[in-house]
Parts: sequence; structure tokens; C-alpha cells
Amino acid sequence: MKEQEKSRRSVRWIFNSLMIWGAVLGFLIGGGAMEIQDTWRHQGLGIVWYEQPDRAEPVSEQQYKRHHYTMGGFMLILGLVLWIVIANGAKNESAKRAANKSGSC
Repeated sequence: MKEQEKSRRSVRWIFNSLMIWGAVLGFLIGGGAMEIQDTWRHQGLGIVWYEQPDRAEPVSEQQYKRHHYTMGGFMLILGLVLWIVIANGAKNESAKRAANKSGSC
């Protein structure tokens, strides 16, 4: 019984909400940075997909880069802003828990 509880506790930290938020935001930040890097290295004409993969349009290099810089920048900014908001919320929650813990003793 104690072994099961220890294994549950050791796995439980992986599935808490802050870890899941961290994984999602890491994907957004990393994906946005890679999108910008790929766009920086792109040369020549490009293809832009709108909504569905069957609506692909060949565009000039300038339009391709503008489209992909916008997408990558949006992902990066969204990830960073949410990261700051969630980290601040976690910090405030931790301070509240510490205050409640010290106040109840």
C-alpha cells in the first residue's frame, strides 16, 4: 500500500496544472522562435496555407516572410505573456500558502 502511494506521489508532480501550463507555454515559445528562425533563413518564393491545406497559395518572398513572421511573433508573444501571468499567479499562490501556514501555527 505504501509503495503504491509513493509511486503516485512521485508521478503526481508531473500532472499538476503548473507543469501542464509549462509544457504548453514551452511549446508556444519554442514553436514561435523556430517559426521566426525558419522564416529568417527562407529565400525565394513561398507557399502560404490558409485555414485548410487544400487552399495553398504561392506568394512572393516578402508576403511569405510577413505572414510567417506575424504567425511566429504572435506565438512567441502569446507564450511569453501567458508565462509571466501564470508565473506571477503561482508566486502569489505560494506566498498565500506560506502566510496561511505560518499564521495557523
